[in-house]
Amino acid sequence: RAGVAQLATVCAELDPIGVCQGMDTRLRGLLAQASEPALQQLHGNCLVLERLVDAVVVMVSTNTNQTEKSNIAALQALDEGLIPALVSFRPLDEQWQLVRLNLFDSVRSVLAARSSYQVLGQVLTELFIYLEHGNTANIRRRSAQSLLRLAKVAPTGLVNHLDALRNSAATLLASGSLCHVATQQLCESLVLVSNQCQDVSVRTGLLRAVLAAPLAKLDAAQAQLSSASGFLKALGVLSADNQLRLTEDAKLKKNEYKFNVDDDEERHSDDEKDTEAESLRHALSALLAIARRAAQSQNCQLPEKPLCAPPVVPPYLEALTTADAGAAVLQRAMPTVLTITLTLHALWAPPVVDALKSHPIARLVLAPSLDEIRAKLEPPGPSTPRSSDENQSTFAKSKTTAVNSNTKSGITASKENYLEEATMPPEHGSLAARWASTLNEIRSCVYQLARLWVERQCAFAPDAAPQTAELFKACGGLWSEDENVSLWSLENRHLASLLKHVLEPLVLRCPPLLYSSHLAPITRRLALHLESRLQVAWSQPEGDQVYMEDFDQATRSACGDAIRRELTRSYLDVLQIAMATKGELAAPPVKQNRTSNGDDGENGRRIAAARERRAAHVTALREFVLGNVEQLALPILRTLRLALAVWGDVPSCRAATRIAQVFIGAAHDRPQYYEPLATLFAAAVGALVEEPSWLANAGCEYELLSLARAVYVGLVLAVDPNAIPRRVQIVPPRHTGPRDLLLSLPGVQPHHVQTLEQTLRQPSSVKDQRSAIQDVIAIALEAKDSTIKLLSMTPPSVTGDASALRDSVSSVRDLPGKIPGSRQIARHQRVATEENFNFTSQSNTCTNLADLFEQS
Repeated sequence: RAGVAQLATVCAELDPIGVCQGMDTRLRGLLAQASEPALQQLHGNCLVLERLVDAVVVMVSTNTNQTEKSNIAALQALDEGLIPALVSFRPLDEQWQLVRLNLFDSVRSVLAARSSYQVLGQVLTELFIYLEHGNTANIRRRSAQSLLRLAKVAPTGLVNHLDALRNSAATLLASGSLCHVATQQLCESLVLVSNQCQDVSVRTGLLRAVLAAPLAKLDAAQAQLSSASGFLKALGVLSADNQLRLTEDAKLKKNEYKFNVDDDEERHSDDEKDTEAESLRHALSALLAIARRAAQSQNCQLPEKPLCAPPVVPPYLEALTTADAGAAVLQRAMPTVLTITLTLHALWAPPVVDALKSHPIARLVLAPSLDEIRAKLEPPGPSTPRSSDENQSTFAKSKTTAVNSNTKSGITASKENYLEEATMPPEHGSLAARWASTLNEIRSCVYQLARLWVERQCAFAPDAAPQTAELFKACGGLWSEDENVSLWSLENRHLASLLKHVLEPLVLRCPPLLYSSHLAPITRRLALHLESRLQVAWSQPEGDQVYMEDFDQATRSACGDAIRRELTRSYLDVLQIAMATKGELAAPPVKQNRTSNGDDGENGRRIAAARERRAAHVTALREFVLGNVEQLALPILRTLRLALAVWGDVPSCRAATRIAQVFIGAAHDRPQYYEPLATLFAAAVGALVEEPSWLANAGCEYELLSLARAVYVGLVLAVDPNAIPRRVQIVPPRHTGPRDLLLSLPGVQPHHVQTLEQTLRQPSSVKDQRSAIQDVIAIALEAKDSTIKLLSMTPPSVTGDASALRDSVSSVRDLPGKIPGSRQIARHQRVATEENFNFTSQSNTCTNLADLFEQS
């Protein structure tokens, strides 16, 4: 089907009128048949129709006037034929209703581009009929999804039907007949249409109507959720008399909660009602969706999506909320969000954790959900098929097999290594099975609301400083001067999510004028904490910081290792964004469009201004990091050293080399960084010479070589490694650490280092300079093998492929058959040398052995 859809787009470029008329005739004929074969063919034609329509709509907006006429005529064939047929076609069977909704989705671009007021109103009426009178929850949810998709592409056309849309939506929301997902999608559709409304009062009233239900739930729950005991009561962990046991309501819940249920609001039976915590999760999810969809007013002067941080401090919060509806939503909900965030993190405080762990069922609150564990352990590819009788249980009393018995502990890399299903005993009930997933989704919602608070510039408004400080304090003590508030209460998985959702947008959006007040307290605290946390995590085989007592040792070890790597990579990703080696600050500028006379047009001037702002932002961020030497830069450099050579995670090693390159280019002439940079050189060269098993097949040896070259040029030759002049004059070195380290390697003599420095001083490319460093490393590798042979009289043990740097000179060899790679060539050479060595060693006497030891 995908191939036919691509072919349809090609045909549409050649003959748009003929293709659209043929598709219109075919689909209307299938609708008239109303048979089982026609149903199957319509299912298959939905994708083809959608691709075809999108291609023609794009051609209408980009082609010449003569070609545009034919494209408009092609769309008119669908607008006047297929769409009226779909409006008048009202099947009663559920499968036919789903096909009809799919066809409405496929022609939504035509509805946005060509349909009249009357046709669009008819389609809107049909969607609301399904929303209100749909036979099944699936039809109602699917029609809400179709309405949201239509609102995304045709909000301007739907503004003309705003009264009907508002009245129908109000009736549905008041009835409470929709599930949570359908209700949220309906609210999002209303917000998207209200963004195009010119009347501010109408827009504000519609937004208030949409926010009424979720804000009422949040306000009602704020008092109860102000303490950890109240939160546990909302989950169903504590009873009314604060006893740590399942409530009477939870004991009656025996029904299994299926994974294959798309929407948990379909559980309408008396014993399957949502808990207060789940209602809170739904309200937070709806609030987050509305805040994301709410756009700035059309007369707003703020940038919609700035390429970098604004150079000045944003206006006051009142001005932001007047211009940006999303900021207004966040301001209204922020007090309750602060309370929920603070209480949520209080559940992981040591006294509460100890009390929960002492109870055989309540301890499941602290555990990761089974979906989280699957995401960590399952290899990429198709998801594991789940049985129909699967329980949403997180743990089992009996031993749970996590990975294939033929695999080792750690991250599973084979497609056979799937996490087997855990079965919850009946006495635990479905309520306890949902605790972990409910808490995980609530945490995700509050973190993403904090992200929107930063991205909408509310965090930097002068009058919002107290709320911003309280928000970051609530996020696990991210911003706190109290020594008793410790980040160690956060688990590794929670801290990784916090880095992605809060710290990353804060680094990108914070104005440079507010670095000292908003960015410095958080980054300094996190840099020192993560240095210690990552050392502790990588010193333990399981990674620690994950509560999975009900799983076997293999599962705990694999999941702990996966979470440890995720935290490491998330932290290094934030550092890459700060150093402009990743993300929007590292993105290349868009090619400028020039006018006919050769001068830059308006687009070119805009891009040039954006490039200047980006460059100023990058410079300010780097100076901020380098200026905080003791509390920020040095902890980062110590973490990079461990990522380069100790932890053995290949993506972390690659990220660390890119970050270190930026440090070297910016700090090679600052005396306080000479010793840390020399330490990075020692870590890179040490990893190349020691040849650890994780580096053998990593393919990042040349990145480590580039790092070593930059440090050597910057410290020993005392020049900028990023801008080497044509000929480097001999000057005293800034630091002799890299030279002394090379001289300490086995087999490296002073004349080798002298030759290296002469090569580096010559006008040559970076690649040639890297090759000169590689020659010295190859000498050390050869000498290391010779020393091992002389001392042990046995060939060196080589597991897997050896380093690709052993050949000092790259050459293409005339080999028969399939040409092996450099590692295979090196392995064949070592095997031949070992055989020769074994043959000659058999004739050696004890006297020769003593002579060999003397020579070594």
